[in-house]
Amino acid sequence: MAGLIPQTFIDTLLEQIDIVDVIDGRVKLKKSGRNYTARCPFHDEKTPSFSVNQEKQFYYCFGCGASGNAIGFIMNYENTDFPKAIESLANTLGLEIPQETKSLRNAKHFESGKSYKPLYECLSQVSKFYQSQLREHPAANRAIAYLKERGLTGKIAKDFEIGFAPPGWNNLINNLGSSESDQQKLLDTGMIVKNEAGKTYDRFRDRIIFPIRDRQGRVVAFGGRVLGNDKPKYLNSPETSIFHKSSELYGLYEAKLSNRSLTKLLVTEGYLDVIALAQFGIDYSVATLGTSTNQKHLERIFRLCPEVIFCFDGDQAGRNAALKALEATLPTMLDGRQARFLFLPEGEDPDTLIRAKGKDYLESLISSAKPLEEFLFDTLNKDINMETMEGRARFSKIALPYLNRLPAGVFRELMLQELANKTGISKSSLSYDDENAIKPPQEFKEKSNPSTAITSDKSNNQSYESNPSYFINAAIKLLLHRPSLAHQVDQSILNKLENKAAITLRDSIIILKKNSSPTSALLLGHWHGTNNEELIKKLANEEQLVPEKGIEVQFHDAIAKILQNYDQSTISLEIAALKSKSYSSITEEEKKRLVKLLQMKQNMEE
Repeated sequence: MAGLIPQTFIDTLLEQIDIVDVIDGRVKLKKSGRNYTARCPFHDEKTPSFSVNQEKQFYYCFGCGASGNAIGFIMNYENTDFPKAIESLANTLGLEIPQETKSLRNAKHFESGKSYKPLYECLSQVSKFYQSQLREHPAANRAIAYLKERGLTGKIAKDFEIGFAPPGWNNLINNLGSSESDQQKLLDTGMIVKNEAGKTYDRFRDRIIFPIRDRQGRVVAFGGRVLGNDKPKYLNSPETSIFHKSSELYGLYEAKLSNRSLTKLLVTEGYLDVIALAQFGIDYSVATLGTSTNQKHLERIFRLCPEVIFCFDGDQAGRNAALKALEATLPTMLDGRQARFLFLPEGEDPDTLIRAKGKDYLESLISSAKPLEEFLFDTLNKDINMETMEGRARFSKIALPYLNRLPAGVFRELMLQELANKTGISKSSLSYDDENAIKPPQEFKEKSNPSTAITSDKSNNQSYESNPSYFINAAIKLLLHRPSLAHQVDQSILNKLENKAAITLRDSIIILKKNSSPTSALLLGHWHGTNNEELIKKLANEEQLVPEKGIEVQFHDAIAKILQNYDQSTISLEIAALKSKSYSSITEEEKKRLVKLLQMKQNMEE
């Protein structure tokens, strides 16, 4: 959907839809008092902490903090964007979505977008045709024999909707291209080709067909494996308005179907690797479509799970491919993400290896895959004598450009410290370019910045008293619940809330104090369209967690905690001690502590 969706339609949609029906159709809800509960679909848990409030039409998870309305739930649950979530809900009610356009360009964009649905429908018909040919066509015996020879079962072939493009030049045209408009759709999707003489013919002939599905499960393209002597051995659909091979991953939709909560994805090199692994129970693998892994692929993967494992052949070609994957991965390595590299024995691929030695053996290899930092440093110092000063100097010069591609954060700091440890050069002496380091995208910064993030992880042992952002957001949440609290804050306190972390709280108090009868809507309206909008909405969604009794005491206690001064020298010493540790020796708890200390120090300096 490329046009602008009118806000009035969105409001009407939310009025007509019932969030309980929306969620219950995907996650089974159980009535519990005034609310409905379930196990959270966004994190693993044994006891239900996911609550749906029918009266207020929003959901909240006490375990992981996920919250929002029906639109937000669809976006998170189906991993889709805002327009697609609107489209999904509108389809449920049988509503047609009106469009607004701000310019002729937007109007033209939308008109072209309206044709996408027929293209998806066309490819769905093509996929069904190919599947039927695998069952019915006389020439399909060779395809079936090949699939059996590769050890594929009928069930796995059905799961991945494998088909067969028969020999001949006009199978699709004869069966699905009876009208001029139908032939045009086949042309637009790349299923048929028109030569210079104006004649059309099928792109895929005498090939096993692998449908390529987008994240919503719609067929957007095909890959074909030749059975005869035609070249190339593997052929993909061309780029179209609905298929961009540089951003799609084969098997991603199937991996999401098999794993409600993905923890990792294994990136392999071919369709049959993905299918064979899934058949043997490793149902979290994907493959690129004839391209190297790029940043678009990585960002898509990291939106779904925190870890990616690259699987390569152990030969030089595999090593070269791994280095390209490493270069694409570095800019995406925000804190909390992990990338590892697995090299198989020479001459083996995931398909042959899992058939020969089984799932447990391959998963043991996956578990022992090299972390990014180890692969990076091992690769760069392979031909360097680290026993000499010249070698260490050369190594630092080679490694620094790679480290400068990492996003600013704790992981980058630890990598620089590790480089300092390996070279014997002090970290402060390394001429790394902090100003030009890749910064986290705005979406991540808003989540991780102390001024716009509320700590909800109660599992770690650090006290909330060491996290001022918790109390800042707690105070804002209390204001949203009872806006009149703003009138109890005097000017002397406001003057102390000048640092960057607390500025949103200070401005919110000022806005509410200007009105004799302030409301939550007033605050939400003020922050609409700003960087703080998502934070305010999130905190407003958590209103139901605030107890009525003692609310004033909680508010003033939160303000008092915010105003407490930290001993900056003590914090600086602890930061220095943690940073001096090597990457291999620092514990996970120490990493978490370092993140908190750096945030605290930044707050005091600002």
